[in-house]
Amino acid sequence: MKFDDINRNYIVVTGATGWVGRTALHELQRTLPKDIFLNHVRAFASKNSQISTSFYNDNSQILIYPLKELPNFARKNKLSAIFHSAFLRREKISSIGLIEYLNINKEINEMVTNAMKLWNDAKIVYISSGVARKYENKRNLDSMINSDPYGILKIKDEVQIQKYRNSLVLRIYALSGRFMNEPNIFALGNFIIKAMQNEKIQITSQTPVIRSYGNASDICKFALSWLFDENHIKFNSPINAVSFTIELDKLAQEVSNFFKSQGVVCNWDLRSKPNSYIAEIDTFINSLKYYGLKPKSLIEQIKDSSININKDIFC
Repeated sequence: MKFDDINRNYIVVTGATGWVGRTALHELQRTLPKDIFLNHVRAFASKNSQISTSFYNDNSQILIYPLKELPNFARKNKLSAIFHSAFLRREKISSIGLIEYLNINKEINEMVTNAMKLWNDAKIVYISSGVARKYENKRNLDSMINSDPYGILKIKDEVQIQKYRNSLVLRIYALSGRFMNEPNIFALGNFIIKAMQNEKIQITSQTPVIRSYGNASDICKFALSWLFDENHIKFNSPINAVSFTIELDKLAQEVSNFFKSQGVVCNWDLRSKPNSYIAEIDTFINSLKYYGLKPKSLIEQIKDSSININKDIFC
């Protein structure tokens, strides 16, 4: 896909107000001239809104359209690419109930699917989750939906997306990056907040915790490189979008050292089985290298993640 193509077509970002969606918009701004971005990138989320551009450093606003308008938009305009990150987080189940949670995510899938049916030669990147791996090659997924609705819906969406000829599925595990929503609910965000306030970082878990992290900007840069590559690689299976694996006490210590704060309190029982949410990193790192990209280091990811947290705490 060349700039000339973009002048005639559209790039769509769903979940545009979320962590990964906001990052995709930021990286598109870094990639595209401002006039092309504003005229040929369309951002969709749950409702109408506006957000400020994050790269152009002016007062330009990005219009956010309701996702329900995507099928009609696709009927009237040619789509070249969809960066699809719209999905309700599992935390929503407690506030809206399981039935509503299932229905909304089903509607999201249908709206994107209806758009892709009109432009099935478009390229699509789907932002999935590492929990989907648990259900690979499982049968009777619907019978398990009550036990893990988030994971089951993710694997079902992956299967649907991979039916399209030009598709790429990226699985998120733990995430870092500057557009972190509600940082308190994420370990890294919580560590950064405590360190910025010069408090001790307290890890309450009694069990060792190990996580594989990927940076949202790294992930989006790779996704966009693939979308813009006319001779893109065909990936027949999802890619684990992670660049390093670390125990959370070590991550907390790195955060504390970076901000020169009061240190870390951790009382793990090292005899207990670790709580691990990890994946191999080589495929993603090699995929980044293919496009001349280098993953952010651990320190760079901490710094990147602190950018908007800093604003939230001290504004």
